[in-house]
Amino acid sequence: MGNGPPKSFWQAVQGGGMVTGLLRYRVESVRDLATGLYAVCGVQAATGVWSAIEHGDVLAAALARLLLHTGPARLPELGKESVAWNLYLRTWRPGAYDRGNPVLRADLRKKWAANYAAALEATQ
Repeated sequence: MGNGPPKSFWQAVQGGGMVTGLLRYRVESVRDLATGLYAVCGVQAATGVWSAIEHGDVLAAALARLLLHTGPARLPELGKESVAWNLYLRTWRPGAYDRGNPVLRADLRKKWAANYAAALEATQ
């Protein structure tokens, strides 16, 4: 896991998948896409990404989207909330969930379901 504090809307940590994981990803095309995003946004990949995503929403959104595509499975269909939840856990590995007790985990799961429903409604 990475080092905090998390930055951007997607709560990326310094050593996490969005910041350093994409540069080390096993598939060269993913690494190339990440490097291209850094270049387009004028960011030095090795040193500046974590700082840049704090206020660089376009870069952060693009990296978050790229990270979603590194999983082995297809992205879940709309309405498949539990599949999306599992994708979130695998991709972002949220520390609050990993370190949480059963009550905290249940609370986070409930929040996810409510936010997913709101997002789904907003896109319909």
